[in-house]
Amino acid sequence: MSGKTIRESWDANAARWIDVAREGRMPSRAVTSPAILNAAAALAPDRVLDLGCGEGWLARALTEKTGARVTGIDTSAALIKAAHTEDPENDYRVLAYEDAAADPARLGGPYDLAIANFALFDEDLTPVLRAIAQTLTPQGRLLIQTLHPSLLDPQEDGWRTEKWDRFAGEGWTDMPLYLRTMEGWQAVLAAAGFKLEETIEPRDSDGAPLSIIFAASI
Repeated sequence: MSGKTIRESWDANAARWIDVAREGRMPSRAVTSPAILNAAAALAPDRVLDLGCGEGWLARALTEKTGARVTGIDTSAALIKAAHTEDPENDYRVLAYEDAAADPARLGGPYDLAIANFALFDEDLTPVLRAIAQTLTPQGRLLIQTLHPSLLDPQEDGWRTEKWDRFAGEGWTDMPLYLRTMEGWQAVLAAAGFKLEETIEPRDSDGAPLSIIFAASI
């Protein structure tokens, strides 16, 4: 499996994803979206890198909430076009993760904060995380929100397939995702030179975890 395959899936699903994101059709996002926004705003950043920004909702919300200037990066040209059309003030760039890893300067910076919100699903994340580390100020922080490791079945790192069952019949393309256990995330952060400072666990009304947010420093 490769980043190219994931990218092709996002390109195929871009128009549907824009509609879902802007219409609020994923109930879990009513919890996870405020969670990442509030975690980011609490750091009072001036300049932010939004890796895997999609159609730009988080960049727009963070600028509105804090006044931060955001650079949004995504591998999908269709999603970046939608983000820029909705928000011409922030900086949105089409950039594959492997290209960012090869030339971190293409990410811009320096940044006070880098965010990856449900955006890190490649098997080998060390190169792009190392590139992000190079864009951060000495006091910079990284926030990663992803699927909670307790939801993995079986409990092991590996490839899964997102079949978009909740949107059955709407023509979505299956998407490969490499998911990690808690130990897997700790290992990849350490390999990229990050120190895990905090974990935040957004939960539903019954107390079940919906996601996990890793807060890390360099």
